[in-house]
Amino acid sequence: QLGEELWQQLGQRVFNNLEILKVGFSLHQDLRMLHKSLPLQLNLNAKTCYLDLRELWRRLKYLQIVKFPFGCGSNSGGSLCALTELCLGKKLDKSNQCSNWANRPLRHDQIVYAGK
Repeated sequence: QLGEELWQQLGQRVFNNLEILKVGFSLHQDLRMLHKSLPLQLNLNAKTCYLDLRELWRRLKYLQIVKFPFGCGSNSGGSLCALTELCLGKKLDKSNQCSNWANRPLRHDQIVYAGK
């Protein structure tokens, strides 16, 4: 039960902090959801402190200068599962993606999934 002021501090100190690089996959959608759901007061225009692996992967695929350890990447789709398999040689378990994230406390397998 965090108060609105603490959520705003989190937004300022982490999400809007240009000195902290936030890495994710298809980040724009996640940031919009966070912005709608929590009073973080996100600066969605601060592009320099975010690295979207999906966008990076798209650019690298078309430049064809990167060789992935477990495949070429040019024939695979643009999903996180496909990128994980190309880089790590293992399929990503997405079974918790659509689980109910509003239920607290989170289950152990949800926490592990969120950390991947």
